[in-house]
Amino acid sequence: MSVLRAEPASHPASPNGRLTVDRLADPLEVVTIDALDVGCQHELAREPHRHDYHELIWTRTGSGHHALDDHTVPVTPGTVTVIGRGQVHVFAQAEGVSGVAVRFGEQLLHAAGAGRADPSWLQLYRRFARVLERDFATHHGAAHYADALAVPPAALSQALTQASGRSTKEHVTERVMIEAARLLRFSNRSVSEIAYLTGFGDPLYFSRAFKRHHGAAPSAFRDSARGLLPAR
Repeated sequence: MSVLRAEPASHPASPNGRLTVDRLADPLEVVTIDALDVGCQHELAREPHRHDYHELIWTRTGSGHHALDDHTVPVTPGTVTVIGRGQVHVFAQAEGVSGVAVRFGEQLLHAAGAGRADPSWLQLYRRFARVLERDFATHHGAAHYADALAVPPAALSQALTQASGRSTKEHVTERVMIEAARLLRFSNRSVSEIAYLTGFGDPLYFSRAFKRHHGAAPSAFRDSARGLLPAR
C-alpha cells in the first residue's frame, strides 16, 4: 500500500488531443486532498485523463463538480464518487475541496471473490466484458463476440440479458458510444477522426448513430459538454 499526500505539480495538456492514461505504481494508493481549487497546482487539478484503475473520492468539504465520461457529477460534502477503470475524469470545478482519494487495481477488486463459484452466466458476462473492452473499436457485430467466446450467439445474448437486461448488440453499441462521447468531450480530435477511432468507416453514418443514441449530433454534443469544463 502506498499512502501519498498530494503535492503541487504541473500537468500540461495532452499532446495531439490524446487522452492521458493514469496507471498505478502500486496496487493501492491513498491520496489526501487539501483545499483543492481548479486552476491551482495540485495533483488532482489537471487535464482530463483516463483511469487504468478504480478510484473512490470521498469529499469532506468544498463544492464543484466532476466531468465523468459524458455526464456531470456534483462534488458534495459527505459523499463518495466512484470512478471506474477506463472512465475519463476531470475536476471541472472545485472550490476548497478536501477529502481522500483511494485508488486500487482490478486485482484487488476481484481477489476476494476469486475462490467463489459464480453462476455460469456471470462467468460468461465477465469474459464478454474483457473481450468487449479489447475489440469494441474494431468489431460492432454481435457474432464476433460469440465467436471469440466460443459460444452460440443465442447463449451469449441470454447470459448478458440475465446479467444486465441488455443484449449483446446493446452492450456493444453502448460501449462504442461511451468512447465516442469521451473523445468528443475530452479530446481535440475531429468528428471524422473519432468516427474512425470507434470503428465507423463512414463519418456520416457515425454522426447519425451518435445522434440516435445521445439525442444530439456529435458537434452539438461536444459544444454542450464542453460548456461545463473550465478553460485550460
